[in-house]
Amino acid sequence: MKKCPIIALGSKVLCNNILAFFDFIKERENIKTLLTSFIAILFFASMSASTFAADLTPTLGENSAYTLTEVSSAGEDTISYQEYDSVSGTYVTKYYKITLKTSNLGQHLSWSEDSTGSTGSIVVALPNGTAKTYYYTYSTPSGYTETSTRVTSPNSSNVSNKVFKNITDSSSINGAARGAIYNTSSTSSLNITSDFVQNGISDSWTTQGGAINNEGGSFNNITGDFIGNFVRSSGRYATAGAINIQGGSIQSITGKFYGNYTYAGSSSQHISMGGAIKMESATLGTLTGEF
Repeated sequence: MKKCPIIALGSKVLCNNILAFFDFIKERENIKTLLTSFIAILFFASMSASTFAADLTPTLGENSAYTLTEVSSAGEDTISYQEYDSVSGTYVTKYYKITLKTSNLGQHLSWSEDSTGSTGSIVVALPNGTAKTYYYTYSTPSGYTETSTRVTSPNSSNVSNKVFKNITDSSSINGAARGAIYNTSSTSSLNITSDFVQNGISDSWTTQGGAINNEGGSFNNITGDFIGNFVRSSGRYATAGAINIQGGSIQSITGKFYGNYTYAGSSSQHISMGGAIKMESATLGTLTGEF
């Protein structure tokens, strides 16, 4: 049995009339909800399928690291999209090949998916989750001189417009191995403008700074490409595949860093870090680079 709600209307109203009034209000709310849903369905249906297809067509920004090229079938380096075909009135699957945009990757590097004649390689994780290997070839820039001589007393003549390439060192004495440039002096006004390609050091305990090892010294600016430099340790520590800044100061570093790495064995007690740059108890003004 329905009970009459207790309300003050200022005049006598029959209980049945009050209940009828509330039923009417409830019915109006139901109708309002139905109308809102119906209008939404009409709006959705009025939008053409081509409108949604435009949203599904893959597009990339101008600063994207990749390009997309339509291909006929799926592959390990492709992504797929459903696109609307206005002729058949159906959605069809289209495939796009993901290609690394290499035009800005290293001023003096050329890139290929073919390993023939390459200087080295990098592995890139594509947007579809696939890991793909790209091979690079380094070309000495005009006005630069290739050298295989390690520098331990840097000056303007031996660190400017050079390509330090394939300079390696090894030692069984802790920390005795040296990178392509080793510096302990205060040379705060000195600029390094050189490229560093596949330089590396190996040690039985601690290795650091395959390209540049600055221990307590200082430089003004360092500018260059750092390609495939490394440090390896058969003992415990391998840090700073390219640049080690251990104390001292550097005003700025500007460079492109590709394929630099550290390796300290598989033991849980071995430590490998700073594939490109490691800094400890030191000062660095600015760092600008691609990694």
